[in-house]
Amino acid sequence: MDNNNQPLTPELVSRIRQLEEKYQLMGQDMHSYLEGLLHQDYLKYWDYINLDALLSLQHPRTSFPDEKTFIIYHQITELNFRLIRNSIELIIDAPELDAAFFVKQLKRVNNYFELLKNSFSVMFDGMDREQFLAFRMALLPASGFQSAQYRIIEIYSTDLVNLLQHAKRAEFNADDDPQQLLPHLYWRKGAMELSTGKRL
Repeated sequence: MDNNNQPLTPELVSRIRQLEEKYQLMGQDMHSYLEGLLHQDYLKYWDYINLDALLSLQHPRTSFPDEKTFIIYHQITELNFRLIRNSIELIIDAPELDAAFFVKQLKRVNNYFELLKNSFSVMFDGMDREQFLAFRMALLPASGFQSAQYRIIEIYSTDLVNLLQHAKRAEFNADDDPQQLLPHLYWRKGAMELSTGKRL
């Protein structure tokens, strides 16, 4: 009987035995962990998602108020990229990939991209144009074009040959050594100042 004079159900007894087996396999004492639970504070939502840390990650470089909107929007974009990567990596890492699991994860990827597509009005309507044009110059050479996560998603999603500069694609095929393809990736040219040839 427990402290409330309620009998222990077979399901609860089964769970306790499963916990004992789990901690035995770890070479640990279950009773010590249970005692720790008695003294542990309740998990709070804001602690679990590290909300204070998340809300402290905006550091504008200018005094224009709308720059903070600009930063937050791009951080949200990168978090969506992380969601997309999570779903793709679940497909990659699946021990036995079947059609149903593949379609489920692909639908999630599409939903995350749909969120991104529909969110662009935040940039368009959420900032004063004059402020944006002013503070954007203070951020050079930083650019969303430099998003490493987006490059990872591209590499996950297609053969490397499809990411080459258009003028170079006819010279290679998907079976070529990736080391031969890397110098011709489209974003390598895009990350270059065309007038000087210097990398950004």
